[in-house]
Amino acid sequence: MGIELLILLGMCIYGAAQALLTGVGAVVQQIHRNFSETFFLFGASVLALELLDGFGPWSFKGAAAYAVGRALYLAMSVKPMRPLRKWAWAISIAGIVGCIAELARAIIG
Repeated sequence: MGIELLILLGMCIYGAAQALLTGVGAVVQQIHRNFSETFFLFGASVLALELLDGFGPWSFKGAAAYAVGRALYLAMSVKPMRPLRKWAWAISIAGIVGCIAELARAIIG
């Protein structure tokens, strides 16, 4: 089992906790909506890599970047940090790209 699966499990727990807290306020709802828009790409790529036994350096770094980006997005959602939040989102998207690139590499060759 790759570390990517452990990160995926952690992100599932993170998303479930956000879903439970969505009634708290509009900011938490927006954070969870944003998470939901990207999580399926991350989850699907990690699960496909597991099925293909295709984990590698890009998927490891990508999964780590996705998790760090999502955590930073949450941390930067406080009002004074919000202008920087787009960079945390970009980190999480770069992580997804890493996982998908590893998946492409596993499929192609």
